[in-house]
Amino acid sequence: MKDCEFTQLFYITHLDNLESILEKGILSHARAQRLPHKKIDMWEVQERRKTKRVPQGKMLHEYANLYFSARNPMLYKRKGEHNDICVLRVKKEVLNISGVVITTGNAASEYVAFYPPETGIEKLNRAWIFAKDWTDPNPKVEAQKRVAKCAEVLIPDCVTPSLIFGAYVLTKECQMELAKKFTGLFIEQNPIIFFKND
Repeated sequence: MKDCEFTQLFYITHLDNLESILEKGILSHARAQRLPHKKIDMWEVQERRKTKRVPQGKMLHEYANLYFSARNPMLYKRKGEHNDICVLRVKKEVLNISGVVITTGNAASEYVAFYPPETGIEKLNRAWIFAKDWTDPNPKVEAQKRVAKCAEVLIPDCVTPSLIFGAYVLTKECQMELAKKFTGLFIEQNPIIFFKND
């Protein structure tokens, strides 16, 4: 795929999963279910995702999913758990993997389109994806913004550990602790992604 302006992609996970992810990679939901891990996803969303098939592709649960913007409704829903969550940073080269699909919003939503990276990048609503938030005086537009904020990159089966280069965390204490434990990972404190210090 041609070069694009996106410098990285993001995966939201519980800190307890970090060691396993750095060993095995970011797994699809179907693969992750076979391993012990700490869940932060929402049951009702996963119920919708498990019955959805990507057009000309696999079932949605057979893809690992990354976000273009980590500061999104999914992370906001977990505000009470942010001390236990990290946002993994993934190299944009993941877009070159065979079978990758880009979605224009949350893949579980009804009104979302699926594209290969070559054409999908241009279909993204960057203004909505990278906005500070998704609020709008018009409830219908706000719902559309909420979906767009969770635009995804779907990777068949797994994102290999070699493509993970860093992580954002909420607190300085967490940054220091993880930096000692995972010396090969660039750990940064980033309160803004976690809806702090706005």
